[in-house]
Amino acid sequence: MGNSIQSKAKLPSQNPTGMSTFDVMEINSKGQSSLSEHLPSLKWCEVHFLYHKGLLLVFDNDSEIESIDFYNKFEVVSEQLEKCIFTIKFQSAKGFIRMWKIRCKTLQEFKMWKKSLKNVLKMRWTNMKTCEICHKVFGVMNRRHHCRKCGKSVCAKCSPIRSTLPELTYKELVRVCLMCGDELSDKRKGTSEANTPNFTLISSKGKSCSQRYISLDTV
Repeated sequence: MGNSIQSKAKLPSQNPTGMSTFDVMEINSKGQSSLSEHLPSLKWCEVHFLYHKGLLLVFDNDSEIESIDFYNKFEVVSEQLEKCIFTIKFQSAKGFIRMWKIRCKTLQEFKMWKKSLKNVLKMRWTNMKTCEICHKVFGVMNRRHHCRKCGKSVCAKCSPIRSTLPELTYKELVRVCLMCGDELSDKRKGTSEANTPNFTLISSKGKSCSQRYISLDTV
């Protein structure tokens, strides 16, 4: 009952040392417990990133100032293509919620890092013997599937939603469990459709329902 990693993507680097240099600005966010002691608030600061064993290590000159765990409340919040900026939100090594704007030097670098970062973020799939939502045993009549958002092992009845997940590079509709579907539905409330995923609910008879979700073709 171990985990299988769906993507072995690596983040790009600009030099042989594996480090990449970016301008970073820390901004205030809802639920942020404190600001970083190493970065000035609302001011751009040049830092160096090094991807190592699933962690994004952040350096100011030669000193490590932060360690970002991709599997610990990390998300790409927004992208500004015209300014080569993407915004990330994460939980620091000390347990504080941080929100950083990261500015790339070139458009090519921005696109390369954005694609690689999202590939790294794809969740590990669990290989359980029972559905992690309803706890029914998997078998010939009850196939095991995986939620593309959280990576849980789920049965068909507990994963009736198909959604795009742009933050994980899924541009087509993919399988999503009920719990993540509720989270996506709540996320859409009060936000513009242009910045949120499109998704549809598949009924037990295999038909698309549009009461809560945007009606799209299923996959």
